[in-house]
Amino acid sequence: MTRCETVRKALSDSGILLLQDQKLPSIVGLFCDLKVSASWWSIPEAHDIFRCLESLEPTAVATRLINRKVTYVHRRLWPAIAAVGDTRQSWQMRGLSPDAKRLLAQTTRGESPIGHGPSARELQDRLLVVAHEVHTPSGKHEVRLQSWESWAATMDVVPLSSAEKARDILETAAVSIGGTRAMLPWPRS
Repeated sequence: MTRCETVRKALSDSGILLLQDQKLPSIVGLFCDLKVSASWWSIPEAHDIFRCLESLEPTAVATRLINRKVTYVHRRLWPAIAAVGDTRQSWQMRGLSPDAKRLLAQTTRGESPIGHGPSARELQDRLLVVAHEVHTPSGKHEVRLQSWESWAATMDVVPLSSAEKARDILETAAVSIGGTRAMLPWPRS
């Protein structure tokens, strides 16, 4: 089994997998059989990891779910993540910066703006948008933001009708890989 096949199996089995983490299972950890504390781009396997990440796109979406770190969510959990992302609950909306509100309004109108800096990160950390890394013609990496509603329609996903049930499903997945409910962005009930 190749390392990328190992990643796909782990993601399918657990439903979620971090990109990189020192304690929890991660894609980088599965590739390297060790905990990488520096940027994964600095390790010899970086190009293989990047190719593997690209191959995950039809079956996983990347979001900042666990500890605000990039977390890949398997297709079978997409109805749950889409439901949580699209609820606009108070924990998501309270205290948003004006720039984040502007970007969120653009995505709500169906636009897919390029997000920069803290305001884009703020929306991602609160699961308010789906962020896609894109390469510009100049070779620069940028982040394009999309509403969960638009993403779900594109990916043919029907979000769960209950955000509470959706959070329970994602909490169970986090616990299954050794995480805790406290690592997720919403307040504990």
